[in-house]
Parts: sequence; structure tokens; C-alpha cells
Amino acid sequence: MRVLWPCLLLVFGLALSARAGFFPDVPDGTRLSRDVTDAAYHQLMEGYPDGAFRAEWPLTRAGAVMVYARLLSVALEGFMVLPAEPVALPAYADVPDAHWMRAAAAYLAERGMLPPSGTRFEPARPVARGEFLRGLYRLMHEGALDDAAIAWLDERCLLPAGWGEALNAPITRGEAARVLVTVLFYLTQHAVTAGTITSVGAEADGLRWVELDTRIGPCRLAAPVRGVIIEGADDLREGQTIRTISDAVSGGGEKYYRVRKVTVLPDEAG
Repeated sequence: MRVLWPCLLLVFGLALSARAGFFPDVPDGTRLSRDVTDAAYHQLMEGYPDGAFRAEWPLTRAGAVMVYARLLSVALEGFMVLPAEPVALPAYADVPDAHWMRAAAAYLAERGMLPPSGTRFEPARPVARGEFLRGLYRLMHEGALDDAAIAWLDERCLLPAGWGEALNAPITRGEAARVLVTVLFYLTQHAVTAGTITSVGAEADGLRWVELDTRIGPCRLAAPVRGVIIEGADDLREGQTIRTISDAVSGGGEKYYRVRKVTVLPDEAG
């Protein structure tokens, strides 16, 4: 799948840490500086009005909602995750309509990614590490809740070292930046696209172009003729609803996505 979406080109800047630090209270030349700078560069987090980032401060629940909404926006625009079915935005008694996180919460609800909560949201309460990680898991799994979320993240090296025994500890803003950078990079290596095939092009240079109608608009995939795994059908054709997983690779002087697995949904395998 060739990179056809400008936002994806930004993601490969994750490895470029030569940028000057964005925040005066974050020392340059440190792992923290790289993580915070990358998180800010990709607009996943921002500082305070006085210009400071305050990496040691705990991330609040309201702050986590903003982070999830921003990451989801980048991921959806890049066809890196799939949106879930919409859910109703709860009428939180402690979140007035004018609250600064309300729009982000509504964005998450419209895409089925709003973290579960009761009648009160407690926007100022610090977020625990495990709570934050489970929210990211939901984002990557179409809003699903799963008791195996932490194990899944650990298996994919998305669980920071030492966190397994301290999931109830509050996550700091600096720690959140580190996790976000890691997760965003992971998503670029495991882009997910799903939709109904509208056309399959002829083979050229070992690839064929497959055009899809997806929940978030049309897209065009470059699918290898050989080496790609196709589950649920013997080949690809118009009318099938498929889900693909792609890897980000470099070749010929450009970065692009190459589809490595296609699953044809059983009711469309025909």
C-alpha cells in the first residue's frame, strides 16, 4: 500500500531527533527530550500557556481524552486503525458543556472510542498507567474492551519496562509522551485498512492496485501479486469486503506500505 496520505509522511520523522527541544523545562539531549519533542511535533501533546511541558506532572483523565482524540485523528487519516460504531456521549455531571475536553470526548464517542465511565468523569483525576494503556488498546481494536489488553501490549513491546508491576501508579506527562511515540511508530508498521473492493487493477512490476471504499473514504492499495497472504478466498475481486495489514518499508528511495496479509470476510468471500 503506497503512502497516499500526507499525514503518514510525518510519522517517519519519529526517528529524526535532531529537532531542537520545544520546551524550556525539558533538557535537550535526553530520552525525555526526544519523546516529548516527537509527541509535540506530531501534535499528540502540547505544553502549557507559559511554554512549559511539565513532564513530571500526572496526566489527568481530561488530558488523556485529548491525547486519545489526537492520536485517533492521526491514525484514522492515515488508515492505520479502524473506527468503531458510534456511542452516545454521556451527560457527565462534572463536565460542563464549555469544558475544554468536551469536543475531544464527543469526537471519541462518534468513533466508538470513548473510555467507559459513569455519570461522573472526574476530569482532574490522575490517570493510572494501566488505565492509559487500556485506552490505547481500545483505540487500536475498534473500541474493544479486553482483559488481555496489557498482555497484548507487552507481547508487541508496547509496555514500557517495569510497568507490569506498577500499572496502578499515576502516569506522568513525560511517560505518556514516551508511550505515544512508541505506539504511533507501531501503527505505521502495522497499518490496518478495511473496506469493499471497488476495482482490482492489472499486474504491474509485481503489484496490482486495489481500490477500496472504506468507512472513512476511498483508498488505493498496492498489493503484491506473490508473497501476500490471502485468507477467506483464493484471490481478490470486486465486491469483496477485506481487511489488510501492511508493513512500512523503504525501497527505491521512497517509503511506502506493502500489504502482507488480506482477510476476506466470510460473507463476502463468494
